[in-house]
Amino acid sequence: MSGTTAASAGIDALGLLDAAMATTATEATTTMQANDTAAGNNLTDCMQMPVTPQLWSRICEGILSVIVGICGLMGNGASIAVLSRPSFKETFHKLLVCLSIFDSLFIGKRNFYEPILQTGLVAPWN
Repeated sequence: MSGTTAASAGIDALGLLDAAMATTATEATTTMQANDTAAGNNLTDCMQMPVTPQLWSRICEGILSVIVGICGLMGNGASIAVLSRPSFKETFHKLLVCLSIFDSLFIGKRNFYEPILQTGLVAPWN
């Protein structure tokens, strides 16, 4: 077989392969849609999260994050109280106090301010 005929045969084979793959994909999609319709399934049904993971998500994000946030605020408050004593006057201790203050601000925003915004009771700052 010469080089040109082998190349053209390869191109023809690739074209046939592409056409066969497209036909197979279309048939598979049509079959899946027919099966879903026959079974009474809807596309949105499979995208919805089951009830149990939603419950665990609500518990973890809602209740546990608030508990951890309150513990974090208490720990930061204790750090600020201890590091603000007159015996702790070095720059490093002042930096730790600043870190505790900004950490408390972040915790307060994340655990208390953002959930209030999601309820729609308060308008966000612009």
